[in-house]
Amino acid sequence: VLLGVIEAINKSGGVFDQQDLEVLQALSNSAAIAIENARLYASEQQRATALSDALEQQRKLDQMQREFIQNVSHELRTPLALILGHAETLEAGWLGELLPEQKGSLGVISRRARMLAQLVNDIVGILETERLALAHESFDLAALVKACLLEFQHTIEKAGLTLVSEIAPEVPVISGDPLTLRRVLDNLIGNALKFTQPGGQITVRLQRQTSSIRLEVSDTGIGIAPEHLAHIFERFYQIDGSATRKHGGMGLGLALVKEFIEAHGGQVDVVSQLNVGTTFTVSLPVANT
Repeated sequence: VLLGVIEAINKSGGVFDQQDLEVLQALSNSAAIAIENARLYASEQQRATALSDALEQQRKLDQMQREFIQNVSHELRTPLALILGHAETLEAGWLGELLPEQKGSLGVISRRARMLAQLVNDIVGILETERLALAHESFDLAALVKACLLEFQHTIEKAGLTLVSEIAPEVPVISGDPLTLRRVLDNLIGNALKFTQPGGQITVRLQRQTSSIRLEVSDTGIGIAPEHLAHIFERFYQIDGSATRKHGGMGLGLALVKEFIEAHGGQVDVVSQLNVGTTFTVSLPVANT
């Protein structure tokens, strides 16, 4: 590629010899390299500027997205709380006895409102993990697990399932955010409840390992096909993405579990077999004493 021209004049009127030609060749090569380097530098500067502009634009878009989700979540929480509050009042019979068909419709309203509330909480949870706004305090994970199981007991029994609790004695404390780890438990046990048929069993185990605490949530449910196992912790991933899918949700629950656990310095794994069941295993570091 021609980059330029060097003009050489022999003022003595003589002819350029071979040495002169070699010097001129070296000069032209150096000039060509310098020009090419300058051109590449200018090109890289333009690319760097374009990349910087793109990153700044992406940062602004991310900020707008976070603010939008925060605003929508805030605006949804208040009416949902009111809907659930009035639904619970009606279900309790405080405003009079309901007819069977009225109870059925009210049950649909309550379930769907709770689903929406859970979706809002999942979205807010994603924002929390991005900001890493997690508390760190020493607390008793065994007590947290027992309290969670106590709350799930009635729902699990009502679904025709058996709940088995295997919590080892003297489980050491951990350092973390009790609220987010409670949401991990809610998601894992809620998933087991959702995908296990009546007559099945949900087992929750908690035990001390060498330098960590191991939490297992197992079920005898429908299981997960091998091709889905590598993706179930991805945000918005749904095994059944059809419009007629049986189970609700936005595919955020397990993504939240993974991000919350990793934010605590732990890890989560899953093994599953179709029509046999699924086991989620969470490992969390023991608090430093």
